[in-house]
Amino acid sequence: MSKYENWRELVSECKASGKPAKTWCQEHNIPYYTYRGWLRRPEVETVDAQKLFWYSKIATPLSNVV
Repeated sequence: MSKYENWRELVSECKASGKPAKTWCQEHNIPYYTYRGWLRRPEVETVDAQKLFWYSKIATPLSNVV
């Protein structure tokens, strides 16, 4: 189990606090660079899903195309 398994909840808590992210991270003993990494995660997951979709389209054999 990861130390920050609930990272999405922590990001929401930080945003809801109204404090600057650096301040909130210091108060919660979370490295700021870790928090910034969490903010990029959804983008990476979305991009990976899109790549898989397009790769599957490219990899489809022409014999299956009607």
